[in-house]
Amino acid sequence: MTCQDCFVTLNGPRLCVGNRTIERAWDISEGAPCCVQLHDRKRNLQWIAPAPLQDAFRRDDLPLRGRPTIRVTAVTDDFHGTSEPYFSVRVSLIFQTAQMLWEHRLWPGFPVIFSQLSWRKTSRRAPKAEPENFHDDGCRHLYPVDDRIDFFGLRPFHIRYRSVSFTDQTDHHNNLVSASDGLIYPKEHLRLKGNLLHLSSLTASAGLVAFKFGPSLNAHLNYAGFDFSVSGQTLAIAGSGITPKDLSIGRWTVSYASAVGVTDGANSSAERLCHALMRKRWKPAPERDFSVLSNTWGDRMGASRLSQRMVSREIMTAAKLGLSHCQIDAGWHKGSFAALFVESCRHKG
Repeated sequence: MTCQDCFVTLNGPRLCVGNRTIERAWDISEGAPCCVQLHDRKRNLQWIAPAPLQDAFRRDDLPLRGRPTIRVTAVTDDFHGTSEPYFSVRVSLIFQTAQMLWEHRLWPGFPVIFSQLSWRKTSRRAPKAEPENFHDDGCRHLYPVDDRIDFFGLRPFHIRYRSVSFTDQTDHHNNLVSASDGLIYPKEHLRLKGNLLHLSSLTASAGLVAFKFGPSLNAHLNYAGFDFSVSGQTLAIAGSGITPKDLSIGRWTVSYASAVGVTDGANSSAERLCHALMRKRWKPAPERDFSVLSNTWGDRMGASRLSQRMVSREIMTAAKLGLSHCQIDAGWHKGSFAALFVESCRHKG
């Protein structure tokens, strides 16, 4: 199945999705899928190495055992008009006690593959815990990640990383973007917080970028304290956001999403790719998206100075600055100017 340069193939147990810039493949013959290929087609670079831990995704409370029943469909979608049109590959995996829907989204010519999982139990029978299919191949200090949404082994030995985190709640945080940098060493175990992890090869002009989509770090559900685990030449994107209580018979539960893309190795390229991906997923609409507002909370006086005169001056100043909105941040709660204004209107009415 194809759409422009996007494609999906299922040859026996091998599932492959990609376009002219990036290609990923998994072995889905037994248990959870195992990632066996991540190919930067533009630079003809293979990022995948055989990994001692095989399962691309995993939950200890919902083990995936045996050979799954597989169904693959593909459609062109735009998420109700909010996204740029994409090629949606939907993989249904039915196991003994659980069913999974695994979606991949690809945009033509765009070097990123977006992925998201949905889970549901299909049996009340408590499944036996599945041990990690771990085989020691000399990679030391390799730590399993029990709740992961993507996983694969890394082929290059010499890699630099940059982890980038985004923060919200400007009432409490003034540093909204932070980054940490370092070198990956096969005997070192790294657990990194972040929304974006960029791996740059030190021997070639190539990079791999991993994204985790969810709320900001201080608002994650069921958070383990990290988002990426780099250990023994493996990379895991950690944290589905799902707790055991979320999983019930017949009810679908959606995990946090992830994406993997390829770059030329420059951190600036990863930043541009992140911005481009946001624009792909959320198609800009000027009448909806491009607004700039002023906020009355900035003087730190709360509602104490709010009045009709102040708000009028704020609106006039906003107009002179070319702003689109003037927001009365404080003043909406009981006892404030807004409440008193409403009450006075009632009396006048």
